Amino acid sequence: MPYTRSGNVPRTSGRLPLRDGLLTATGLLGQDLDVATGQLAARWCAAGVLAQAKRRLSRPWPSPPYTADSGLVCA
Repeated sequence: MPYTRSGNVPRTSGRLPLRDGLLTATGLLGQDLDVATGQLAARWCAAGVLAQAKRRLSRPWPSPPYTADSGLVCA
C-alpha cells in the first residue's frame, strides 16, 4: 500500500526519486552524489509525494481494515 492514514491525514514513506518509472539517482549524498544531483532527486521525490496525494485525495477514504489510525497498514 503506497500510503496509510491517521485520522484525516494521509501518510507516505519510502519515496524514491522516480521519473517516468526510472530512478533518477542512487547512492549517498557527498559520496556518490553531488549536491545538485541530490537536490534534483529530492525534487523528484517531492513530485511523487504530491502526485500520490492528489490521487489519494480525489477518491473517498477506504474503510478499515485497509488503514489504521495509528498510521500502520493492517493486514
